[in-house]
Amino acid sequence: MKRKRDLVPVTNRAGIVLIMVLMAVLLAAAAGVSMTQAVALHHRQLEGHQHSLQAELIAQSAIDRAAAALRTSPELESLQWSPVLPGGQYKADVTIKLTPANTMGRRSAVITVQLRDESTIVARHEIECEIQATPPQER
Repeated sequence: MKRKRDLVPVTNRAGIVLIMVLMAVLLAAAAGVSMTQAVALHHRQLEGHQHSLQAELIAQSAIDRAAAALRTSPELESLQWSPVLPGGQYKADVTIKLTPANTMGRRSAVITVQLRDESTIVARHEIECEIQATPPQER
């Protein structure tokens, strides 16, 4: 004769604990993947900002380069420049276009900088400014 205790199904605690542990590991792995993706996105955004800032700084230095070139060649209309960048991973192409001098001796300049790797433009910056074509005269 079977006893009543033998008719009640035995619960497998080890199986339940295993399922709970596997779920916890799965949640931890999902959180790790999510954090890794967030860090990678932040890194790409930071790299893009760095490229934009570098292109802007090159454009600012191109203003000084154009002013120096105008002191030696006042009739200069355009200038190309490819500065050497540290690391060698990126190259910069700078184009400076100048208008004829106005009555005050100032010339408008459009400076375009393209920062690129081997095949892709990673940043572009363009500024318009006025440059003194001749040194200011002493009074």
